[in-house]
Amino acid sequence: MTNFSTHTHARPVGFAIRTPADVLLSPVRIVMYLFNVLLLWQDRATQRHHLASLSDRRLRDMGLTPTDVGKEVSKPFWRA
Repeated sequence: MTNFSTHTHARPVGFAIRTPADVLLSPVRIVMYLFNVLLLWQDRATQRHHLASLSDRRLRDMGLTPTDVGKEVSKPFWRA
C-alpha cells in the first residue's frame, strides 16, 4: 500500500509516532534524520563543485550552458 501526502514538505518515512515505544526512539530518529540531511547537503556541495570544474565541451555534451552551471553553482548547499 502506498501512502500519499498532500503536504508540501518532505518527512522521512516512518517518522510518525505510533506507540509509546516510538516516543523513546524519536530522539534517535531525529538524529538519524539530521545526519541524512547533512549527508545530502555534503553531496550537493560536492556535485556542484564538480559541475563547476567541467570544461565547456563537457557541458555542451550534457546540454548545459555556462549560464546554467553558474545558476546551479551559485545556489547554497541546502537549496535543491
